[in-house]
Amino acid sequence: MERLSSQFYFHPRRNGFSLLELVAVIAVIAILSGIALGVLDGVKERSQRSLTQAELSSIRNALESYRLEFGNYPIINSGSADARSTQLLNSLLGQLGPGGGSVSSGNPFINTTDFSLNEAEDHFVDAWDHALYYAFSDHWGHQNYFLLSPGPDGLADYPSSNGLYNAGTDENRDNLEGLD
Repeated sequence: MERLSSQFYFHPRRNGFSLLELVAVIAVIAILSGIALGVLDGVKERSQRSLTQAELSSIRNALESYRLEFGNYPIINSGSADARSTQLLNSLLGQLGPGGGSVSSGNPFINTTDFSLNEAEDHFVDAWDHALYYAFSDHWGHQNYFLLSPGPDGLADYPSSNGLYNAGTDENRDNLEGLD
């Protein structure tokens, strides 16, 4: 019997995990979480860009309807991006004519529930809560407009008085344009 018992080793029963095992599991979870958050952040950025592009496209369509109704685009060339965006919203709601005067067309060109607006709901904003920039241009006898989201960083180098826009500047690299 003695010989038999020497062949078997007694292993004490373990309760729980060792510190090394716990650290390894936590490290794996941290690595997987980092990967998942990186992927989700990229998805969020793409969805914000898509939303803003879709809204810029819808505003462009509304601007074309406005031009058909009034014979011109809204003439907005001064003020901050917030002020311009407010005038643009009021124009597309059918409240302002091309020259900025009040009109009673009663024919809104947009439904505000389809767009991102600031908290006061008085001007358009992009998916990053920056005011959209709008400017009317009548250069070289061609009437058009400039519509822009400053993008995630909120920075934009807006067009100069001659209507030229440099998309290659650092401020403009992430901007989303809705040019006519």
